[in-house]
Amino acid sequence: MPIRIKPASTSMQKYINNTSTAGQSYQDGINNPRRDWMTATENAASNWATSVQLAATNGKFQRSITQDAAAKQKANAIALGVQRYPAGTKNAAPNWAKFTQPVLDAMASVPDMPRGPKMSQQNFDKAHAYAAAAASAAKTK
Repeated sequence: MPIRIKPASTSMQKYINNTSTAGQSYQDGINNPRRDWMTATENAASNWATSVQLAATNGKFQRSITQDAAAKQKANAIALGVQRYPAGTKNAAPNWAKFTQPVLDAMASVPDMPRGPKMSQQNFDKAHAYAAAAASAAKTK
C-alpha cells in the first residue's frame, strides 16, 4: 500500500498560516542568531565562488530562464515590489548617500577643464579624469 502524501496545496496553506504570525520570531532570530552573520558569510566565501562557477559550467543560469520564470518575476514584482519599493528605497537612502558622497567629492575635486571640440582628445581626457576620480574613491569604500 503506498504512503499517503498530502497535496502541495495543504502544505502551502499550513506554511502561510504558520508564517503569517511569525514576525516576532523572525525578529528574535535576527537579534539572537545561532552564529554570527559576518563570520559565517566570510567563511562561506570559497563555497559561494565554487558554487557559482559550478552553476555557470553546468549552464544552470541559462536553464532557469523560462517563460514560467518570466511570468513569476513579473507577478512578484507587481504583487510585492510595488508596495515594498517606497519603503525599501527610504530604508536604503542613508547608505546610498554614505557610499556615494565620497565619489561625488572626488569628482568635485577634479579641476575644471575647458571643453574641446566634439570627439576631441581633450573631451575624452576630461571624461577620463572624472571617471578615474570616481573609480579611485569607490575603491576606498
